[in-house]
Parts: sequence; C-alpha cells; structure tokens
Amino acid sequence: MAKEDKVFMDTGVFTDIVEDIRGAASECVFPDNALRQANRIGTFNAGRKMQEILKEIHKTDEMYRRETSESLPTAFLKMRDSMIAIDDACANSLTVEKISANNLSAASASIPIGQRYAQKQLQKGLEKGKEKAKKNYDNEYDYNRSKNTGKTLAELQALNIPDANLPDHTEMIDKWLADQEKYFDKLNPGDPNPITGAPIAGKAVLTVAFYNKVKTGGDMDIKQKRKWEDAFGIPYPEGDNSYFIYHGQVMDAATLGNVTYSYIGAKYYSDFALYSGGAAVQTKRRDPSDLPYMYTLPDYGDMPEDHESIGLGIKWRKEGFPNGN
Repeated sequence: MAKEDKVFMDTGVFTDIVEDIRGAASECVFPDNALRQANRIGTFNAGRKMQEILKEIHKTDEMYRRETSESLPTAFLKMRDSMIAIDDACANSLTVEKISANNLSAASASIPIGQRYAQKQLQKGLEKGKEKAKKNYDNEYDYNRSKNTGKTLAELQALNIPDANLPDHTEMIDKWLADQEKYFDKLNPGDPNPITGAPIAGKAVLTVAFYNKVKTGGDMDIKQKRKWEDAFGIPYPEGDNSYFIYHGQVMDAATLGNVTYSYIGAKYYSDFALYSGGAAVQTKRRDPSDLPYMYTLPDYGDMPEDHESIGLGIKWRKEGFPNGN
C-alpha cells in the first residue's frame, strides 16, 4: 500500500460510499444466491480459485463492517481486482470440453449441474452490472455533449480567440489557492497531532477537513455560484461570461474546481486517490449500485473532461505552473 494512500482511513467520511459498494456487490454481483452456491465449488482448480476470490471479497466486506483503519484506495483496489479475477474465472467456466482439452481425467468431467448453474449466474450477474454501469456512463456522456457542456481542455483553449477578451483571473485564484494550502498545511501531521501526539490521528483530521472542503457544497466547491462568489468576491462566470484565463488555460468554473481540488490534494494524497475520489462521487451520483464496476469504465467512471482537468491539477503540482503565466 502506498504510504500516501494510508490517509484515506475509515474515519466515517466515506462511510456512505463504502456502504453503497457493499450493498451493490451483494445485490448486483451475486444474484440468486450465486455466492452461496459458488462457495461450494472447490473440486477443480478454477473452482478453488473462485473460492479464494470470493473469500477475499468477504474479507473486504468484513473490513468495512469492523470500521478498520485500512485505506479506502486499497479497498477500492481490492474490489477492482476481485471483479477482474471473477470475470476471468467466469470467462473460463468449467465445461466438459475445456476439461478434456486440458487433459484432465474423465472423472473430473462430472461437474454437478448446480455448480455450473452457479457459475453461469455469477457471470450473468457480473456482466449485467457492468453493462448497466456502462449504459449509465454513456447516457451521461451523451447528455453532456448534447448540451454542449463538459468541454475538454483543448476545446476550452480553442475559445481564446483574439476578440474573446477573456478575463485573466490567475492572480486572484493563486491568492485564494495559497490560502487553502496554508490551511491544510497546518493540519498536515508532519509533526505529531498536538492533541493525541499521534501522526496518524493528525492525518485523519486532515482527511476529514479536506473532504469537507471539496465535497459538494464545501468551501472549495467553486463550481457552485455561492461558493465562487464567497471565495473570489466577483460575479459567478456564466452565460456569455462563462470563461476566463488561469495560467494561460481557458477554463470555466467546473474545470477550475477540478484543477484546484487536485492541485491541493496532490500535495497530500496519491494520484490514484484523487482520481478515484472524483470518479466515485460521479459514479455514485449516477447510480450507487454502479460503484463496484467503476474500474471497468473509462476514467474509473469519471467524465473524460473531469478526469483530464484533475490530471492538469496534479501535473501543475508536480511540475509547477507554466512559465510566464
């Protein structure tokens, strides 16, 4: 586990997402008691492998229930890897033909019909869940394009034509961003937590504070009109005045919100944690039962323009802002 991912401890901040993952997994991945039936598959190698996978999911589920300090990104990774492994196991479901092809004994071909049925049901459930998640993702993507929203960075930059006269908000945003960073630096437990003396407790405090700042309606949720105006004291960019310049890049409020989230976050958390956090919120908003399948979707289930702008914030944190802007 990456050291920087340990900050995503189960402090209760992400409990709702965790609960959704567990509920969706039980409802969508294992329909018709397939989980219980699949647990009886253990005679052959593929069956034993599936047992191991299912046990791992059980362990992950119990981890959530016990309010463990296991990191959330690690839990997401376990869920993703388990889904991939189950998918592979089901794709290579045991049949008489495949067993014969592998030169197994004739006796090994006597697979009870109930066990084959359990495998097929497991595969159907997984495929159904993946298809639904992809359909929901595609619907949102198509809707955004039909409304001409969700522009990529290149599409935004193309709006910077000579007579556009876009305002440059770089100085204003940089000042606000520096204030946010100072706030989080005070909470970052490079030194032991002043109350408990434990660095890990301080990290939990930082994570709670970060979540509360960047969540929907938080102080850093500047894509919302009131939060923008509270942060910058100028009118919210909308309508014919939706676009502005920040370090040479044309942006709107939503794009800037993603960039500032990841620019600040990248100082304390891993790239994976930031991408996953943004994608989980987006996926949950579409349908909480899609969460177990988010890693089967493009950009973890995030819209491409959001994933790209999060990446820009991470890049600027690592490489610095563009020279001369």
